[in-house]
Amino acid sequence: MGGLETGPGNWRMAACLFFALMLAIGAIPGEAAMLSAKIDDKLLHFCAYGLLSALVFNGLTVSAPARALRTLLLIAALGALDEIIQSFIPYRRAGILDWLVDILAACCSVAFLLAVRALHDRRKAARTANSPASAQVEGNG
Repeated sequence: MGGLETGPGNWRMAACLFFALMLAIGAIPGEAAMLSAKIDDKLLHFCAYGLLSALVFNGLTVSAPARALRTLLLIAALGALDEIIQSFIPYRRAGILDWLVDILAACCSVAFLLAVRALHDRRKAARTANSPASAQVEGNG
């Protein structure tokens, strides 16, 4: 097929690449400070980890509640790893508040994705219930 494939493996690859990009940008001397001077540091964390959460969530193939829990746990671990790495870089500072913002972003992202999924499932069920085929099955009962 000629289109862009969005299977779970591609979402996982995108999540890995995005996290690596986040770490790489943070390791460039002065780059994180320059970004934080233009955009609030907490907003950067929120946006980056919100997007990372969406990529991780879409890369998992378990039930929705398990996807949510695994995404939150993984983001908490990746956020902690990011802060630990920052503690070893002389021009960076690790912060518990940054890590908490990462987790908040993951919670918001996962909640949004679960709501969208529930709405999609509800609309799909309504379309199926209102389809001509289901009306014939009900009429033949």
